[in-house]
Amino acid sequence: SKDVTTILNSWGGSHPKEAIQWAIDHGRPEGADSLARLFYFDPKAAVDLAPNLPAGKTRDYAILNLTDQVEKELGEDVARGLLPLISDEALRDRARQELEGSGK
Repeated sequence: SKDVTTILNSWGGSHPKEAIQWAIDHGRPEGADSLARLFYFDPKAAVDLAPNLPAGKTRDYAILNLTDQVEKELGEDVARGLLPLISDEALRDRARQELEGSGK
């Protein structure tokens, strides 16, 4: 619901790990919206929590948007390890192409 999204976005700004964990515990895909914020504070925690988020469009886009940063911060192998989590084949291919296009 819109209220849950508003609360998670607000909470995710200051406590992204807790917001994501709550979303995971309650099966709420909106938690993926806090993934980039968590990555800023704790890249490894963001990567570790990503697989636990409910699969779907929200998680797909969150991971797609993080792939480049993950590669820069944690390495290409870690970034490639996230690709299977993207359920949308077209988005997964786009993320793969972005990794290949980065010159690595």
